[in-house]
Amino acid sequence: MAAGMLLMHSLAAVVTVPLFMYGPEDWPNMFGRVRDGYTVRKFWGRTWHQLHRRFLTMHAKYFAQDVMGFARGQRLTTYVELFIVFFISGIVHASGGYAFLGTFSGAMESLVFFVLQAVCITCEDYVIQLGKRAGLKGSTWTRFIGYAWVMAWLAFSNPVRSESLARGGLWDQTDQPQLCFVQGLIERLGSRAPTRTKLSSM
Repeated sequence: MAAGMLLMHSLAAVVTVPLFMYGPEDWPNMFGRVRDGYTVRKFWGRTWHQLHRRFLTMHAKYFAQDVMGFARGQRLTTYVELFIVFFISGIVHASGGYAFLGTFSGAMESLVFFVLQAVCITCEDYVIQLGKRAGLKGSTWTRFIGYAWVMAWLAFSNPVRSESLARGGLWDQTDQPQLCFVQGLIERLGSRAPTRTKLSSM
């Protein structure tokens, strides 16, 4: 999915820049640097695409400050805005899934997935603060631990959303070639297994 988004972004730039419809500065990199994603917060805030960032933060600030009355600049307000951002993002992605599949399968799971990211970031911030109070400083080793943590979290949480969408038919691969080496090897070995034949008695 990310590769498809990046391809469309690149194709649009290739077409519109030579026609002087847009300049190169209008097509910045769609995704950030992978090396910046050593926390879940940084992964969503820097590494992943920021196409909806302005839309989400603008509405989050409005609901948190103007509607709910939280004071601007307070720490609690920033976390309320964080949860609202991911809640709205969950609704947007759930709506997109419904528009594509024509079913609500995966809608609630999409909402749960994105709200879980806010829960994770909140807990992650707390753990990082505890580490700083204990005297831990950022280093190459802490970043490696961070990369492992982010990959583990995404591997754990992503199926909450992706499996329900797959059941709804978003990734129907019945006509696609087998790309998994291990699974392909098992199927090939199974198809080549000798069959036993019974000898008929004379």
